[in-house]
Amino acid sequence: MAELTDLVTARNLVRSHIRSCGTERQNLIHALGRIIAETVIGEDDAPPFDKALVDGYALQANDINSKRESRFSVVETVYAGQPPHFPVAAGQASLIMTGAPVPLGADAIVMREHTQADADTVHVELDHVAVGQNIMKRGAAHAVGRAIVEAGQLIRPVEVGVLAESGRTEVKVYTQPTVMLLQTGDEVVETGAKLKPGQIRNSNGPMLSALVSQAGGKPVSSCLVGDNVEDLKRSVHEGLQQDLLLISGGVSVGDKDFVPQVLSSLGVNQVFHKVNFRPGKPLWFGTHERCQVFGLPGNPISGLVSFLLFVAPAIATLVGHRCAWESWEQTATASLEEPFQLKGERPAFWPGVRSIDGRTVRALPWKGSADPYTLVKANCLISFPIGNCQYTVDEDVTVIALR
Repeated sequence: MAELTDLVTARNLVRSHIRSCGTERQNLIHALGRIIAETVIGEDDAPPFDKALVDGYALQANDINSKRESRFSVVETVYAGQPPHFPVAAGQASLIMTGAPVPLGADAIVMREHTQADADTVHVELDHVAVGQNIMKRGAAHAVGRAIVEAGQLIRPVEVGVLAESGRTEVKVYTQPTVMLLQTGDEVVETGAKLKPGQIRNSNGPMLSALVSQAGGKPVSSCLVGDNVEDLKRSVHEGLQQDLLLISGGVSVGDKDFVPQVLSSLGVNQVFHKVNFRPGKPLWFGTHERCQVFGLPGNPISGLVSFLLFVAPAIATLVGHRCAWESWEQTATASLEEPFQLKGERPAFWPGVRSIDGRTVRALPWKGSADPYTLVKANCLISFPIGNCQYTVDEDVTVIALR
């Protein structure tokens, strides 16, 4: 029997073969969720002028603080989008609206709620006003020449907003890898099919497609193939034209597990086959020119866990995530609420429920890798790194968030 590859070694081997897919220009509105591939430098101050932060009266703070004035003559009203027409001198004020440019001479704004106004004057009911009160100075949020967004950042709605404010309508982002999904097995039928004896519906295809999209990849096709070598060859050959090929099933030691044989016949270079963890031991990985090939176990949760540990960080690397292998899995430490006996020699990833405060975690009763229904109740996977081990109450374990 071939020796199993250590989990850390296997992950490092995948990591060493993964490279970015390049870059492309993308309309800003459609760049949400992508990784920006350029550092954007601000060409304007933000705000581009001294800006009112409240509705109120722009005046000179010293008039109030020196007790010289409490009633001011109002010289004009300044609205957002409109430049002031008059400067503010001692004893004067301008009624100003939120977002409007502050007139010259004014160095503070008193909120309207602290004043009483008549036709052309206003009385201020405060004894002290700080210089700069309720004013955002030009360039206070961002100055010309500074980076607005740096290469490698995830574009969230807030990045879309600041890039739009800086005048950008498109940005350079890392290209999404194209991914073909191939589900194997004579027993697998389309999701909407009525089952005949011995058949199961294709759950892996939709699940893996969702996982690919969540990780930042672009599923381009998905197909079912029976356990037939020639049919597999045709489908695999098509899949090798993409950036990633994910094959579900056919990688273990059954009489009809033809995937490793087919991959070898098509010139795919095997990097490893079978990894020391569960669920997911039969995992296969190899390369063919620009295509990275993952042979995932056919059991649903074996495929899910293999994807989270290997494929998701690989895709994250391809789309430009910084430190993808360190940060993609949202890991944390929690204490076991109950004792747990791990049977079997291999390290395991077990479905669990982490408490709301994140301090504790409970392993769920689970029927194994063919049982996806328990995972619906789980919000994390618990890492049990040592097989045939009794884990005790309050023992710290690593957990991986299920998103």
